[in-house]
Amino acid sequence: GKRAAGAAAPADDDDAQRTRDWPPHCDGDVATVNVCLSAAFDGAPLRVYADGDGDGDGATGDDAHGRYVDYAHNDVGVALVHRGDVRHAVLPLRSGRRYSIIVKLFADDDDDDD
Repeated sequence: GKRAAGAAAPADDDDAQRTRDWPPHCDGDVATVNVCLSAAFDGAPLRVYADGDGDGDGATGDDAHGRYVDYAHNDVGVALVHRGDVRHAVLPLRSGRRYSIIVKLFADDDDDDD
């Protein structure tokens, strides 16, 4: 079938699509909720970067983007929540299929109470 313009390809359409990573970025919302829906995969941890002074206690490593903590995030039903201004990335999927629901929370900037 046809996909709507701009729709993402299903994960199994192409191995490069299925295993690609999401480079370091900020979502720009108030918060992001990432709920794991599958556990039959290997890889694709959520890497959260520690920016600023005093952040990063317990960091598990350093890369070209800074100190980070990796979260495996493969427990079904478990949600990881982070602020929208937190730099993060998703590393490549090594095997299996990873399913999750991503919920982005935004503030209502409308001061009108009507």
